[in-house]
Amino acid sequence: MSEETIPMYDGEPSGAVIRHETGGLFQPVHRASGGAATGTASSRRKATRHDCERTCVCFSPHDAQGRVEDVECPVFDISKSGVALEYDRELRTGSACTIAYRTVSRQPVHVSGRICNCRDLGSGRFKLGIKLNRELRAEEMKLAKKREGQDIAPGIRARPLHEPGK
Repeated sequence: MSEETIPMYDGEPSGAVIRHETGGLFQPVHRASGGAATGTASSRRKATRHDCERTCVCFSPHDAQGRVEDVECPVFDISKSGVALEYDRELRTGSACTIAYRTVSRQPVHVSGRICNCRDLGSGRFKLGIKLNRELRAEEMKLAKKREGQDIAPGIRARPLHEPGK
């Protein structure tokens, strides 16, 4: 056997995009000669979303007059940096809010954030995207399931969502 090293590549760099086998979420952006992006733009999402089933949080939006309303809202999904939930009113992007709930180990969580987007789901319901002011720890991303007779957030009596169409 020879002690000589074998070079990895002997020619000029090709400029080819390296594609990983994992098939990640991010797609390369190719630049045209004028500097404009062509192809698919990369995603801005940094944290993985986790779908939630039968989980609710106490959502408290802050209005322009400083009033706060506590509402029990079902959660679509959660990530380290945000939450998507269902609400019964349209809210302005940029509005401040707080979210309170219990984890599966019954630990209370109280975190503030801002509304990033509000999408109409029809029938008087809206899907809110909320950017949290801090990242959640792994344990805080495990929301307790909704059960009769148990409060969602410690010490807060939240109203249920209004019936659609009312």
